[in-house]
Amino acid sequence: MALGRWFGRPLVEHLAGPEALARWDRIASHQGPLFFFLVFLFPLLPDDIVCFVIGLSPLPILPMVVLAALGRWPGVLVSCWVGAYATDLPWWAWIPLGGGSAALAWLFWRYQSQLEAATVGLIRRLSGRRRSTAAPEPSEPQEGRSTPPGASPHCAGE
Repeated sequence: MALGRWFGRPLVEHLAGPEALARWDRIASHQGPLFFFLVFLFPLLPDDIVCFVIGLSPLPILPMVVLAALGRWPGVLVSCWVGAYATDLPWWAWIPLGGGSAALAWLFWRYQSQLEAATVGLIRRLSGRRRSTAAPEPSEPQEGRSTPPGASPHCAGE
């Protein structure tokens, strides 16, 4: 978040890629803190790019860092629990776990965009925000932190 805030859009485009950044600019426009908390809470979403988008927006950094930490907390707890008890599994239990994990990884890779779109739609419904029916207007990348004309004050750079 701080990198986006301090160094602006050129660095974020270099790190995240212009296409991914433009997609998340469109998704995150007109969204507030609850939407971003849910993005951090739900799996399958590129929350690192969302951190950059928050840094480009006028949203206050400190409360957003707290929301990011709270949203990521359940995933960290599950990962720690799995890591702590993984050695207690018998060797034969690793065969279906490994096969199932490989199958899930392939499904997530194959259907990434559909899963991302479905998850974002669910988050929008949960946060009470609806997508605008108007098509986003193309804009040229802006230097620094300024919000381009027609962009939401909550997400600079759309």
